[in-house]
Amino acid sequence: MKISAFVKPYNVNKRTYRVDYGQFIHDLTIDGDLSQFGVYSGMSMINILELYESINVEHGIFWGFDSFCGMPDEPNEPLMEAVWAKGEFSVCDYLDIDDVTIAKNIILSTVHKYYPNKDVRLIPGFFCDSLVYNPEMQPASFIDVDVDIYTSTMECMTFMFENKLIVPGTIINYDDWHGIGYGEGRAHVELQKKYGFKCKQLNQTEPLLFRIEEI
Repeated sequence: MKISAFVKPYNVNKRTYRVDYGQFIHDLTIDGDLSQFGVYSGMSMINILELYESINVEHGIFWGFDSFCGMPDEPNEPLMEAVWAKGEFSVCDYLDIDDVTIAKNIILSTVHKYYPNKDVRLIPGFFCDSLVYNPEMQPASFIDVDVDIYTSTMECMTFMFENKLIVPGTIINYDDWHGIGYGEGRAHVELQKKYGFKCKQLNQTEPLLFRIEEI
């Protein structure tokens, strides 16, 4: 059995730390789209919408990217957590169904139950296949990186940089930051060297929140 199999709709965390980010981003937020990499239950997506409502800031389309069938292999470094193995955190497993399209539509319906008028787009598939530029995409106001592992972080953030969807003022949340030598932190450092951006850390405790200052 997968380690993450115990997480089901009846016991998933209904509130994440993201709703408390208003204190850090209230006066720093720019107009733009929202993007989340790693949607899973949709609760953190709902919390991000709650965050933006709490600070009274409008946003564009909310793009959510997830394989909906679990995590991919990590070929580029050992796993720090066993729960980050291939197939863990499958939305299909979470919902006890075996159809990705149905899973995606259920999560979308869940988000719309709380925010029926928001333009939310869920893009299924592994990032190596699903990250295709859409001309409706605008530079991001907020990016939530909840992919856990190095390779997925590099894939999603490279896509955002290459398509100029990260600009001065974009805020990036790394959900699983474990220092700069591993995973999301390692990817952030390598991306900074590649793209030459400057950023400001907005909080002091993990998960870490950054604002792009210059690119």
